[in-house]
Amino acid sequence: MRAHLRRSARLRTVPAPVETICELLEALDAPPGALPHDGDDVEAHTVLWRSDLFGRRFLLLLDDAREADQVHPLIPGTPGCMALVTSRERWLWQGSDLVGFDCCSPS
Repeated sequence: MRAHLRRSARLRTVPAPVETICELLEALDAPPGALPHDGDDVEAHTVLWRSDLFGRRFLLLLDDAREADQVHPLIPGTPGCMALVTSRERWLWQGSDLVGFDCCSPS
């Protein structure tokens, strides 16, 4: 599954982690009533997201992340789940590996 984390590079809009978690849960067919009532509670949404992934094998592409704080709540915390994060920035947090790539040629 893919989550695009920088909706508009031109406008520099970035979705909040809660918004991205809701979109991911909806894509996994979570019932709307299952979402936490407090729409700004990142911790409650993160717990729900990670518990929904429990027992699944899941690869999540977090595309074009701006910063670690945007990504951290989205990282699956269960065995069998993995996240691949792409970013234009260079940053690391504990437990991650940085793999750099050169720019692709036009051909």
